[in-house]
Amino acid sequence: MNQIQPYTDDFMRFDEQSGHYVLTEKAITDKCGIDLRARLSQDKTVNADIVINRICCTVSDMIYSFIHEFSICDKRQDCLIATVPELRNAVQKAMEYQMEFFLANGSLYLSVEDSAIGKEIHRMSQNILIDSGICYTGV
Repeated sequence: MNQIQPYTDDFMRFDEQSGHYVLTEKAITDKCGIDLRARLSQDKTVNADIVINRICCTVSDMIYSFIHEFSICDKRQDCLIATVPELRNAVQKAMEYQMEFFLANGSLYLSVEDSAIGKEIHRMSQNILIDSGICYTGV
């Protein structure tokens, strides 16, 4: 596998602080076919940029949280995702499916109820991540 440095493009940005990739608004529009800004303008959202960024960060956190369930060395997994093109591509695709799922179903992560309902990771996202090998924990 070719190694690359973490980078930002039109569809994902690399967040230096968290060490994670985050989808961009362009990815939501071009890859998911959802004009989130138009949806937010209907609700008279105070600052659409902040809301869009928050949603993108939440979806990123959801995907990375799922990945981290498979390892005791989260930093190693994050480093692999940041530097191996195939893993970066898998994470992007998983985030795209998760974004569609999140926007269609909402999120109960802020609920005080202790329930897994609403906290699911889309099945396609799970399959992509597991098939990519990033969730492999060894034997």
